[in-house]
Amino acid sequence: MLPRLRFHLAPGEHFRHWQVRSGSSVDYFDPSKCSLTIRGCRLVVQPGTASRVYRSGVKAVCGWVEFESIEVGPPAAPGRRLLFNPIEDVHWRLDGEVVDGHRFDVLWTSGREVSTR
Repeated sequence: MLPRLRFHLAPGEHFRHWQVRSGSSVDYFDPSKCSLTIRGCRLVVQPGTASRVYRSGVKAVCGWVEFESIEVGPPAAPGRRLLFNPIEDVHWRLDGEVVDGHRFDVLWTSGREVSTR
């Protein structure tokens, strides 16, 4: 199983941090202090869970980015913004187009956003 990146919204110490989960290891990164460059990426969504979140307005984990490698660096400027918020839309979007399952060589975080070139 590939490592996963998602934005962590559960209450607690790491609220609104990037969560990187690899097997049983979990790391958190403050988006105001760093940027994450992720390589060999694929956008994942669980359609059934995303639909339940959309209908109910109750958050649940249903989307993330799988990746092969990650680098932590200083905050970076945003690029073309990838959007995923299942309360508003059940799909990953790029420039208005559905990109669920798409692969990218490189993505990076800028603040609370995921970007591509």
